[in-house]
Amino acid sequence: GNNNLTPEKSHNFSASGEYITRSLNVSLNVYHNIITDKISTVWNNTQDTVFYRNFERATVSGADVNIRYIIDDKTSLKANYSFVKDWQTINGLNTSSVRPHILLLKIDRDFRLFKKDINVSLGGRIYSAVDTYSVHQETGAAQISTYPAYSMWNIGIYGRVFEFMSIKTGIDNLFNYKPEIINFNSGISKGITFYISAGFNIECHQKRHNHSYKHKM
Repeated sequence: GNNNLTPEKSHNFSASGEYITRSLNVSLNVYHNIITDKISTVWNNTQDTVFYRNFERATVSGADVNIRYIIDDKTSLKANYSFVKDWQTINGLNTSSVRPHILLLKIDRDFRLFKKDINVSLGGRIYSAVDTYSVHQETGAAQISTYPAYSMWNIGIYGRVFEFMSIKTGIDNLFNYKPEIINFNSGISKGITFYISAGFNIECHQKRHNHSYKHKM
């Protein structure tokens, strides 16, 4: 804790708009926040402990764009782009570790296989690189760190095998991304992951069983 913290004050400004058609939905939100005595955390030189402290005048500006496009009755595309300029300084150095650009993409496709409804989705998150300063609490010495850009992709297949049973299988971290150092600002995945799961609708199964029982009587 820090007993010397001062309450932060902020002024927030934002504007948004949306465009909608039968097959396309686009929304935009922009914002600008001015923060005085912002309370946030800083790391020590060894990057193993964080401290709460007040920053000099801080600003957070950004924009979010969301797009959803229906290609046809079985295929849809979603995209989200976020831009953030997070500026929180100590001795004139920006200590924010927020990545300025993030792009999310997802495409879904429905089709029938062996008379069963199947959904296949492919999605990814792309993170830009970021440079950030850490300032020693006692000496004031500054050190710059660079977190490289990376992306995480996954593919999933979902289908209903029976009326009361569904199967989902897929791959997380499709391209086997592994960060050199795992920390708070990198992906925590240890590599590619395969999974499969089954879901059961007990209520639906019971109704079907009761119907069959009554029919026999």
